[in-house]
Amino acid sequence: AERDKSLSGIIFVMKGVEARETLSIKSIATVIKGSLPDYILDRLIVVFTVCRTEGLCTSMDKIPFHVEKMNTFFFDNPAFLKKYSTINNPKDLKIVGELWTETMEE
Repeated sequence: AERDKSLSGIIFVMKGVEARETLSIKSIATVIKGSLPDYILDRLIVVFTVCRTEGLCTSMDKIPFHVEKMNTFFFDNPAFLKKYSTINNPKDLKIVGELWTETMEE
């Protein structure tokens, strides 16, 4: 990454309601810390899924990096729970559409 100058940042996506630090999180952290220069880690963006706000997120302390608050995002949307084309109930489609719009506006 440092030699070819093609990487300018990383987006780390993780479930925001993970109650424990898993081995995979630790492994990923070790690889990333050992492979990337600090200036890339300084640009790390974290997206927490399955939680809408910081107050509902139980995974913030599981991040093995320092992340600037402005680089932390929370995203919860039922559109990702099931393939959209398989949702047949009009009421469910309406709810998913409304929540998608609301999430994108936040």
